[in-house]
Amino acid sequence: MEIISTTSLYRLVVTLLLVFLGSIKANDNDHDMTYVGLAESITSPGGFCLDGSMAGYYIRTGSNPSLFVIHLRGGGGCQTEEECLARNGTSKGSSLLWKNSILGDRLLDGNCATNPDFCDATAVHVPYCTGDAHLGNNTEASEETWGLYFDGHANFAAIVKNLITEYGLGDADNVLLTGGSAGSVGAYFNVDWLADRLGPEIDVKGAPNAGWYTPGSLPNDLPDIFAPSDYERFVAGDKGNPIYDQFLLLNGAILPDRIKVKDLLSSDCLANFAPNKWWACASLDVAYRYIKSPLFNVHSQYGKFCT
Repeated sequence: MEIISTTSLYRLVVTLLLVFLGSIKANDNDHDMTYVGLAESITSPGGFCLDGSMAGYYIRTGSNPSLFVIHLRGGGGCQTEEECLARNGTSKGSSLLWKNSILGDRLLDGNCATNPDFCDATAVHVPYCTGDAHLGNNTEASEETWGLYFDGHANFAAIVKNLITEYGLGDADNVLLTGGSAGSVGAYFNVDWLADRLGPEIDVKGAPNAGWYTPGSLPNDLPDIFAPSDYERFVAGDKGNPIYDQFLLLNGAILPDRIKVKDLLSSDCLANFAPNKWWACASLDVAYRYIKSPLFNVHSQYGKFCT
């Protein structure tokens, strides 16, 4: 039996690795959206993922410069130190693992046979790395934030600024803001901000998908300002959820705003609630009626007849 020398084995491994990398590069040629990382020098404040790496976006310039589609990626979220630290260092908490390019799909699809209405738009995909549904405006890591950054909205603002400067977003006629799940929540709460940022000359609309969080409480459950009781208590015949528990524990004190989302919420909504109930305006069940931009909502139905 022939024995392969160490040198020959090394060359074989290197050759196979190069073939593998070559195949990846060939596949990358099929990806039509290129990653653009935010430069720290021009985004401050904000622009960070949970771990402090710089955020960014993917883009494909379209043949119709007057039309933009911006999609906010979903991926759940985190509320506790344990949950947020678990995301840190992953693609949901860091940009260091993101690819150089991706293939646009759905409303970002560049194929006019499958996406006839928006195939010629400039397509923008905003990855998700802050665990805050693109809502956070806390641009400083601290003990209170467990050493992490929660600046999803500040990142979006920096990306919009970059799109205006580099890609002509400010000269568009129509802009569609979309998102799925946590990205859909981000679309709901950022669409009016985007419309104000771009001005009345640009028609800004939203198409959130699966982002109606949280739904309102059911009859005979908690007061309607709260979300429904959580599953554990529901099956036990009890009532309550973490926000409700914390509200009772605070006994009239104001709920801490770790991610500094309050300033993003509708001032009209906030004016209708006591200061210690400001968080109600961060729930779509309450906030929806205050959103001014046109919306096309996609979500499963909640209601008393749903089983």
